[in-house]
Amino acid sequence: MHSPEAWIIGAVIGVVVGFVIFAIFDLLPLGDSRIRSLIRLVRNKISEHSTAQLQKRIKELEKYRESLRLRIASDKILYLDTFRTIFGTLIFMCIGMILLALRHSFMLEYAATTDPRSAGTFFVLDMGTILIFTIAIMVAISGVSTALLNTRQKLEEQIAKYDKDIDDLKEILKKQLEKLQRRG
Repeated sequence: MHSPEAWIIGAVIGVVVGFVIFAIFDLLPLGDSRIRSLIRLVRNKISEHSTAQLQKRIKELEKYRESLRLRIASDKILYLDTFRTIFGTLIFMCIGMILLALRHSFMLEYAATTDPRSAGTFFVLDMGTILIFTIAIMVAISGVSTALLNTRQKLEEQIAKYDKDIDDLKEILKKQLEKLQRRG
């Protein structure tokens, strides 16, 4: 029989794991991501507090929109971005494999049998390997999301979203500047 504390801990762990799985699937480049939309909304709302932040955010969005427009003009940029993420993933995979091979090397195995305090080294190598492979997965997911912007229609939809955000922020900026002029 499990104690009530164990049930509570299990429920909390289950909720956390469920949220992590939701976040991973939401951030996968299949359709619109609620998390990315929320982050964009929060950044836009934060920038509304001052005209300088608002102007900076508008410039950021315009810069990203222009990069999307460049992708419409040429497929080379899409291919180069995709190759860059493939090579980045391969580099991180190689680094992870080196750490994994080092972890299972005969030399370290022998050191662990002679000095029990060296178990911390194995832990650090294991955590480093997991971290490097996780980064490789994130780079690969980023590459998939880049490669999914492969049609003119998808790029135009993204550009339309950013155009709407830019127009909304410019309207807010205009109202703020008018309010400042009335005060001054």
